[in-house]
Amino acid sequence: MAATVVSVLVLTSCSSDEFEGWPSAAEAKAEYVKHSQTLTLAPDSEWPTDTVGMLGVEEPDAKKDDKDFRVRIAPGGGQALADEYWLCTWERHVLKDGLPKNEQSAALKEVAKFREADTYKKEKKRRERFDGVFKKAEEGEYEDMREEFKDFCADVPK
Repeated sequence: MAATVVSVLVLTSCSSDEFEGWPSAAEAKAEYVKHSQTLTLAPDSEWPTDTVGMLGVEEPDAKKDDKDFRVRIAPGGGQALADEYWLCTWERHVLKDGLPKNEQSAALKEVAKFREADTYKKEKKRRERFDGVFKKAEEGEYEDMREEFKDFCADVPK
């Protein structure tokens, strides 16, 4: 799962008004799956099929754990995580050893589409991090993208 700033909470009771409207892991997973159907991954990439691969958490089993609690994901978190996973697959493709320049340029055009994502539009820190890395990559300098990939995408399967 790509690391991104999406809040995940484990609540000890479901009565907390503070987090009302925050979707459960199952609801965030449904949002992830729905949004992923609008995105095209880089070649040789596949979407995760398990909740941990999508969200980094499992929906707690209240019966198994003998507790009445649920995991909550920040609103829009499923979509944001799908966007980040998508971005990681394209960054990996851009950084692929021996990729012909024309394919690398085409992959950079795909990476640029991240600017259309809600995550990019709504989160200033994420936007600033992306813009710095992307600008250098457009100039042919990929070290910052390699670092970002290592820090935020290393667990995205090949």
